[in-house]
Amino acid sequence: MDKRAVVLITMLFLLSLSIVSAQPSLLLEVAQKSFKAKPGETISVPVVLSNVGNETAENVTLYVSGPAVEGFLYGSEFIKKLEPGEKVEKTLPIYVENPKAGVYDLKVVARVGAVLIEVPISLRILTKVSYSIDIDVEDRYLFGEDVTITLKVSSSSNGVIFGDVSYEIYRENVSIAEKSVHNIFLYPEYPKNKWEYVIFLPKPVVGRYTILVRTNFGGLSKTITKSFEVYQRNLRYETKFEKGIIYVRVLDEEGNGVGGIPVIL
Repeated sequence: MDKRAVVLITMLFLLSLSIVSAQPSLLLEVAQKSFKAKPGETISVPVVLSNVGNETAENVTLYVSGPAVEGFLYGSEFIKKLEPGEKVEKTLPIYVENPKAGVYDLKVVARVGAVLIEVPISLRILTKVSYSIDIDVEDRYLFGEDVTITLKVSSSSNGVIFGDVSYEIYRENVSIAEKSVHNIFLYPEYPKNKWEYVIFLPKPVVGRYTILVRTNFGGLSKTITKSFEVYQRNLRYETKFEKGIIYVRVLDEEGNGVGGIPVIL
């Protein structure tokens, strides 16, 4: 082999070693590897980045990387320059909006150029109990009509919650019905995040009625009441006999004619 070729190969080899040895070498340390939070909270991840090489590191980005799911916002830090032997301490925030409950695998990343240094961490999202209750019933019912009451529970929790519902019905402060329903499961996805229960009162008598509903889901108790009235119209009638025919006219409070009223002679 030509001596000039040997010298050229040797120089290229030494140059490549020089380039490799001149690369910045970074050490990323994350002391805490597991975190937990509820929706609406912010997590702070403390990190330490050290330059253990012999070359200055420039334009370093520190950030948290995670799954592409709704409910997370990740913070980042930018380091303009990190000299050999120098280290910096940073805090990376994770904003938890309303992801589903569960354990998520995340990574703390230090990036310089095309080089990535990654440290895995885990974030456990706890279930935040949130739900609403309602009673669907009209304000007034005419005597002789059936009354349908619908109890409703709607969950806006980020995980599965379960609990109990009980109700009591009073007429003029006297109890006429009560019942409890246990082990009701509500899920975060529609339509399993809703529960309905129908109560049927066939032609209740005249009076003022009150419905009292108590719930407990995930340790969170709620109470709601609603009232309705069963009323009877104040009707009167007029009669007359004319040419062998009996005429009956039924009138309301304002003197207007009322139809659909059975009349017995």
